[in-house]
Order: sequence, then C-alpha cells, then structure tokens
Amino acid sequence: MSDETLHLSQRSERPDLNGLDIKHSETRSLLGAEWTVAVIGSSHYLGSPDLDYHELCSCEPVEGPSVVDVPLTVGTDRRFETDAGAATATTTVEGRPLSAFPGPEAADVAYRFGPDAYTTVDLSGRGYETYHTYPEYDLALRTTTTVTTTETHERRVQR
Repeated sequence: MSDETLHLSQRSERPDLNGLDIKHSETRSLLGAEWTVAVIGSSHYLGSPDLDYHELCSCEPVEGPSVVDVPLTVGTDRRFETDAGAATATTTVEGRPLSAFPGPEAADVAYRFGPDAYTTVDLSGRGYETYHTYPEYDLALRTTTTVTTTETHERRVQR
C-alpha cells in the first residue's frame, strides 16, 4: 500500500485497467445492466458500459475526474454524489472497527488477501456495498452506493 488513503473515482469513462493486478473478475447484473466486478491488487473496480458508469477504488493514486480521498481510519464518515453517464451514484464511506466486518460469506464477490484482509462486493437492489478490511489499522472500510439511472438508460432498456 502506497499511503494511508483510499482513492475513489466514479466517472463516465472506463479507466485504464491495463497494468492493474486483477485478482478476480466476474460479470453480474444490476439495474437491468451488465456490470464488471473486479477485485484488484489494491482494491476494486465496478463498471457498467450500459450505464456509462465506472468506479475505481485503489490504495494507489488514481488519476481522473471526481477522485475522493478517504483516510484509512476508524471514524471516517464521507458522503458524496457523482453524475456519470446514464447514472447518478450516491456513496457513503464509513470507517468501522475490523470487528464490524460481517465476513465474506454473504458477499457476491469476495477475495482474501491475507489473514483478516478482504475485499468484498455485494450487489443488490439499486446499488452495491463493498468492504475493504485492513487488519494493520483494525479497520473495516464500508462503502454503500445507490445508483439511480436516468431516463436515457430507461429508454434503452425498454427497447
């Protein structure tokens, strides 16, 4: 890990994933669209070309529009909104004690980096939840994102 900050970027353009250490990748469905869900060596990527929506979360610096820097500390509490393509995302980031991590069992996608070190993604309803655990900080960083689609996307899905 390069610093004690998580960098989160939500945007309409797909970020360059070449050169990233992709540990696990799957295709899932959410909001009537196809999504790529990937755990990368330094966090995660979720993206839907159908919605022109892409989220890259990394402990390594991220370039591009709409980068939010989140400290890796218990007590972190951030909320932000991003307009991206055919979707608007509202995200809350919470730093909780490691003991608050519910475990990988219920997640749609889970990857174990080491003892008590996980990235998990759970897609449901109108969005997704991620956990990134950092035993070295006694931290379970939780993000919850609600995605609202625009009329443009709704018309594309109905065709």
